[in-house]
Amino acid sequence: MRWRATCVPMAPIEIPPPGAKPPRIVLTRPVEQAGPWREALAARGWPVLALPLIVIAPVRQPALRQALQAAWLGCAGYRALMFVSANAVGHFFEQKPDQVRIRWSDSAIDFDGDEPRSGVLPRLCATGPGTAQALMQAGAAAHK
Repeated sequence: MRWRATCVPMAPIEIPPPGAKPPRIVLTRPVEQAGPWREALAARGWPVLALPLIVIAPVRQPALRQALQAAWLGCAGYRALMFVSANAVGHFFEQKPDQVRIRWSDSAIDFDGDEPRSGVLPRLCATGPGTAQALMQAGAAAHK
């Protein structure tokens, strides 16, 4: 499977020398997903300030639920569906209406921006490897 990503250059995180005060880490993951990060950082002796800046939850507002259902009912006519996180994949697939019958194994995850193969719609697009893995767990095939 091919993967093409663009990243913003960052300065490497320097590990402090023995006896030096470690840098304090601000962890912005949602509460439900912060635990493993907090534990791993704390195990290295790095103080962690948990500051969850977003909440990830299924849509509850009637208008948004209606829009999600409409997206599901019309998704076979879309050229592509873009997923930006494993959470988005999970919440999208949890809301699939019973009457939707799409064989996701006939679709493919787009890793490199190539044009879809004819007859394979909708293309499922992933922004990163975690999102792609969630799509594969939901039943989509990887485009190689």
